[in-house]
Amino acid sequence: MVDVQLAGWALVGVGLWIHIFQESLLIGVLLKDNPTAPMLIIDRVPVTLIGCGALITVIGFLGCCGACTESVCFLGFVSISVRLVVELLIYSSITS
Repeated sequence: MVDVQLAGWALVGVGLWIHIFQESLLIGVLLKDNPTAPMLIIDRVPVTLIGCGALITVIGFLGCCGACTESVCFLGFVSISVRLVVELLIYSSITS
């Protein structure tokens, strides 16, 4: 579960990096010159990455707590949470 937490923190870091340096990135500069470009979608990317990274980090932390305390409740919650996240990812890939 530590790998899951590191992946979550990596997503948070990438999201913060994109949010801070959004103007200097090549994509931001190219799309800013084109008034018909979907800037709203580009603005949502860092927030989505930060939110997903935070969610993954919390799920990984709860999984570690459940494994350390051998709590069936924690482990069941983590199992259900991971399953819901995977199902949402599959659903979003099918519908888009």
